[in-house]
Amino acid sequence: MMEYLKSIFSNIDFHLNTQTKTLTITYGENHISFQRMEDGKICFSTNLVLHGPSPKAIEPEI
Repeated sequence: MMEYLKSIFSNIDFHLNTQTKTLTITYGENHISFQRMEDGKICFSTNLVLHGPSPKAIEPEI
């Protein structure tokens, strides 16, 4: 399980742009972006599509 998690996290890129106050998290073709606006609000942008629960739940290792 840990090796699987390591393979996921090693493929995640974080991009911080201090000029535009933007944080973008990328995994493959998927992205999530947060941008702090001038009025202090946070703008959220993503191309992810959330689906229902998977047919088989992942059992945690104990």
